[in-house]
Amino acid sequence: MSIFETGEMTPETVQTARPVPSWVVPSVVAALVLGVAGLGVGIYAVATMPGKTSGPRGAVGPAGPKGDQGLQGVTGAVGPAGPAGPTGPSGTLASTATLTSAANPPVGTVLVGRTSCPPNTILLTGSAQVTATGTIADRNVELRTSLPMAPNIWQTVALVTGPLGSGMSMSMQPYVVCGVAAKPATTTTTVPKTTTTVPPT
Repeated sequence: MSIFETGEMTPETVQTARPVPSWVVPSVVAALVLGVAGLGVGIYAVATMPGKTSGPRGAVGPAGPKGDQGLQGVTGAVGPAGPAGPTGPSGTLASTATLTSAANPPVGTVLVGRTSCPPNTILLTGSAQVTATGTIADRNVELRTSLPMAPNIWQTVALVTGPLGSGMSMSMQPYVVCGVAAKPATTTTTVPKTTTTVPPT
């Protein structure tokens, strides 16, 4: 018996590389050369390309339709108060002669006075003072009416309401207050400006 053990040996499989065909390497080199050459041609074409030019300008188109009116603007702030005007002319107090009844006038006797203003003035108001001599007689007379009868005439009426006593009479002093017509005030009206924006066509 041998001291060496023997057994069956399995041969290992060895793969052998196939040789590269001789035409492959030149083909790859040629493709790379052609690619680089094409890239250079493209860059040169872009660099030497003439700039883009614009064509002639077209005719102006027709105007568009009128737009809607805009909204009303906000009301402006109130302006400062103007300076005070000059002082106007003073009014006029006009009166007529005192009217007097006969002595011992019966109850119901009246005195009628019509007073007007001087030319170039206007009637503002009027009245009259009615009196009788003596305390009792003075209580029995009164101003019955006082009112305008026309734009420039004021009428007053005095009335005997009771016995005046022996020898007593009633008197009335009419008067009117007249003024000067004021000049018409000058007013300024500001028309708000409306701006309409037409959209571009």
